[in-house]
Amino acid sequence: MSQQKSTEPAAVPRAASVPTPATSTAANVESRALLFAIGGFVAAGVIGLILFGGSDVPLGGGDSLGTVTAVVSAVIGLVVFIAGYVLSYAEPSRAWLRTVPLGRQILDIGGLAFAHAALCFLAYGSLFRLVQDAFIGAVVYPFPAAILLGAACAASSYFVYLSAVHMTTSGVASTMAIFLVLGLLTSMLTAADPNWWTMNISALGMNDDLSSYVFNFTLVIAGIVLTTMANYMTAELESGPLTRNDASTSDATALSRARYVKWSLVLIGVFLACVGIFHVDDFFWIHNSVATGMAVVFALLVFRLPSVVPGLPRAFFVVGFIFIAVIATVAVFFATGYYNLTAVEIVAFALIFTWLIVLIRMVSAAATDAATDAAADAAADAAAPQPVAE
Repeated sequence: MSQQKSTEPAAVPRAASVPTPATSTAANVESRALLFAIGGFVAAGVIGLILFGGSDVPLGGGDSLGTVTAVVSAVIGLVVFIAGYVLSYAEPSRAWLRTVPLGRQILDIGGLAFAHAALCFLAYGSLFRLVQDAFIGAVVYPFPAAILLGAACAASSYFVYLSAVHMTTSGVASTMAIFLVLGLLTSMLTAADPNWWTMNISALGMNDDLSSYVFNFTLVIAGIVLTTMANYMTAELESGPLTRNDASTSDATALSRARYVKWSLVLIGVFLACVGIFHVDDFFWIHNSVATGMAVVFALLVFRLPSVVPGLPRAFFVVGFIFIAVIATVAVFFATGYYNLTAVEIVAFALIFTWLIVLIRMVSAAATDAATDAAADAAADAAAPQPVAE
């Protein structure tokens, strides 16, 4: 006697049908971050015991706890970021990183790693400067100083690792913004000539002092990070609907539009790095040419964006036009002698990078929404009863 086949689909737990890789679990990521923090604590503690020896350690100044913490945390942060970023390649959502050419990967990782290292250096340098002013003349015994150094490096290792494994387009943009602001402010505050602002902002990079090195290093690394950001954003533009006017837009057209945005950002990043490489006092024409080129590429991108990325809100396009008008107005004030060149450069710099960061965050948000909708559609299709052939 034959048995009739059931037309009801078998109940299969959805979570069990697709195993989640261990590297993608939040608990696993936190555990690894904690291990790197412990490693940073031990390594920095040993370095502190060796460097501090049997002498009391001042909080600030040369050979102080603040200086050693800033340098050691930067070096450890550099290593931790590289390790975390490479380990994150195992994540399915970051598989596209493995398809990037090796030379480009090295440049991207190097730029982001140096940016994080510099943030550790600047953060702890500024923190201990404040602590020194609060506890004037205070010193720390060698062993507690080594413990404090280890604790500081453990904290920075933990957060740098998490930043590396969770790096997104918005994360790259935030890293670049914070790094640029801190780097330029540090350069301004440590400038040997207090009247540098009477000339132009590029005067910060003309000398052979700490201020100049910080200024030029900041621009070079920020330029590299901006090109990295272009890679991240292109991956999101290629997979999303922002570059399509409607369903009839071909894949080739959408890809071409995404690549136009990518190479515009890459060019701006290259020009920004060149501003730091070619100092205004030694390479006047090259320096001014690349600085002007950066503004020109930005203006072209603003005017072409409505046709290249039509899926963005119209309000964002209007903001871009307003920024261009403000920069042009400030330039007129400079031409009439009302503003000096430093004011024009600071206004233009702030508006350009504000616009770029907002653009990147909007594209990232749109890509996240598109991925969420696609996941919801896939879940709905999976939950729907599937007909079984008789």
